[in-house]
Amino acid sequence: MKIVEQDNLSDEQKARVVEWWNAEYPASISYADVSGFDEYLNNRADKRHFLLIDEEQADEIVGWALTFERDAARWFTIVIA
Repeated sequence: MKIVEQDNLSDEQKARVVEWWNAEYPASISYADVSGFDEYLNNRADKRHFLLIDEEQADEIVGWALTFERDAARWFTIVIA
C-alpha cells in the first residue's frame, strides 16, 4: 500500500469516491452525481487529497481522505472501499 497526496482528483477518481461516499453515508448527504460532489469540494478551502493505493491490485485506489480548512481549524473526511 502507498499513499499519494495531490491537489485535485481526476474525473475517474471522483466517480470512485462518490460511489464509496454514497455507500457509506446516509441518503441525506449522498450525491446523485459527481457534480454535487464537485460542489462539496469547491466549498472547501486549502484542500489536500490523499489516495490509498493498493500496489498489489494494479495500483487500485482503495481509500480517499480529504483535509481542508474550516472555521480556522483543519478538518478531514475519510472514505475506505
